[in-house]
Amino acid sequence: MQVDFTQVIIQLLVMMFIIIVGMVAKRFRILDEHGDKVISSLIVNITTPALIISTMSIELDPQIATNILIMAILTLIVLGFAWFFSKLTVKGEHLDDGEVRVYKFATIFGNASFLGFPMCYALFGKIGLLYASIYSAVQDIFFWSAGVRIMSDGGSGNSLQNMLNPNLIAIAIGFIILFANITLPTFLDSALSSIGSATMPLALMMVGSGFSSFDFSFGGIKSLLKVIISKLLLMPIIIGLLLVKLPIDELVKYVLLLEFAMPTAASSVVMARNFDRDFTLASRLVMATTLLSMITIPLLVLLAKGVTSLIS
Repeated sequence: MQVDFTQVIIQLLVMMFIIIVGMVAKRFRILDEHGDKVISSLIVNITTPALIISTMSIELDPQIATNILIMAILTLIVLGFAWFFSKLTVKGEHLDDGEVRVYKFATIFGNASFLGFPMCYALFGKIGLLYASIYSAVQDIFFWSAGVRIMSDGGSGNSLQNMLNPNLIAIAIGFIILFANITLPTFLDSALSSIGSATMPLALMMVGSGFSSFDFSFGGIKSLLKVIISKLLLMPIIIGLLLVKLPIDELVKYVLLLEFAMPTAASSVVMARNFDRDFTLASRLVMATTLLSMITIPLLVLLAKGVTSLIS
């Protein structure tokens, strides 16, 4: 399988335009902090779960079932790799304990849902989103286990409860539909698809809304460069090169690479707030990596296509 590079650029331009709409809406106070919270809640609790369930309402064949298992295993491996790499990112730096934790967290966890889902759905359709959902589910489990330990320097009694978020519940329902071969009524399937289709524009406008207060100067991102380069280039390139020779479905490879190459998860700001870490630093990392990912993602896809062509 080959990804159409032109289609990647088109989708990124579409995404960037919607992000700019969100920036403009925030600048002109069409969106405010209260509006951001309402839209974010709508995305997390309604539109994304609807999109996930509608995506899993497909006919399951043995190849898809195998790919789901492979995606889950590979996601665990790449997140473990990111956890190890995050230690190298902060090594030798003059950082306090709070900064170290934020940098590590930002290096490991990507925006698998808000940006990864729209990209995979636009490029690969329902199957691509299905595999992206598996990546997101495994990352969520890693998030509320290893992620909590990074931010809190210990366990958290609420971590299991926090794992039961609407997205994971939707994935569990979707698995029941998928593996039990349940056919949803036409009206319900259409309704879920319609609601879920709102996820991409709403999520991207939320990203743009956050950009409205970001310092776009070089000085504003200079101190973040080590994490940015590690998160958006070094780690995805290493994983991409390792994936090339694996005898697995090309679609699984591309979805895994795209999800792994996503910018820092927006939820890192929430985690930083919850554990009294530097949430301003977390916010700057989210904004900087999101902005620069619009350049690094097409470069990674182009590199993946070139390496694949050389080997084949």
